[in-house]
Amino acid sequence: MEKQIIQWRTGDVRFAVESQLQEACTKWFWNVIGEPYRRMLFHVNNNSTGSVRGAQNRSIGVVRGVSDLVFISFGETIFIELKLPGQTQSEEQIDFERKVLERGHRYILCHSFEGFKNFIYTEINKHEQ
Repeated sequence: MEKQIIQWRTGDVRFAVESQLQEACTKWFWNVIGEPYRRMLFHVNNNSTGSVRGAQNRSIGVVRGVSDLVFISFGETIFIELKLPGQTQSEEQIDFERKVLERGHRYILCHSFEGFKNFIYTEINKHEQ
């Protein structure tokens, strides 16, 4: 499989922090995309605040670099990393991406809310024909 990059375009919504982009994407998906996709897009909580919480999370399997979102479509799992325009992936994220692609899954690096919506609509339309 190949990596797909969705770039920010002039006129697209700008966000101050990555979590705002992620919130917009997941709220939109939940409110607009219904069955049979409900619960098929979810966040992997791989961020910790503080060393104690970080140690607790590592002990239950939280690892660095895992994509922000996972989308389970029909017959495939797609890993989605969200970044603001100009942001780049960490070494751990690049390693995760490489391993995902080696195993035949799809990996999307998305810098755009509009691009995210277009990607989801394209995926859903592929399976509704």
